[in-house]
Amino acid sequence: MLHAFSGNIARNGRIFVLPADLVDFIYIDDVVDAYMAAIERTLSPGTILNVCTGIQHNLGNVAEELSGAVGVELPVKWSGEGRSFDTDVWVGDSTQTKDLLKWQSRISLQEGITKMLAWMKENRKQYETA
Repeated sequence: MLHAFSGNIARNGRIFVLPADLVDFIYIDDVVDAYMAAIERTLSPGTILNVCTGIQHNLGNVAEELSGAVGVELPVKWSGEGRSFDTDVWVGDSTQTKDLLKWQSRISLQEGITKMLAWMKENRKQYETA
């Protein structure tokens, strides 16, 4: 989602969000670490693990943080309706993942935004339109 927000910023300087929606963001490095921890363990077939932070972030606040991180005040278009098939609260419980894998997320939302924007800057050509 943050990648999509950032792509919108790069293309047209706008972010479209439902400001009250709550989302559990996790940085890709944490996901990879969880997968690596799972590979190193013997788990029962069918074991379900939530790879998440367990922290809810309000999308309105996240959009403002992203805007601040790029150093530009961006127009955030607040959308009035969500998708009928979607939920407005996304948060995971990683208790079992912590117990079985001895893993937990390490990268905060703010650090993840900084890392993502640095990566996007280094790979800018992928975001330029032909």
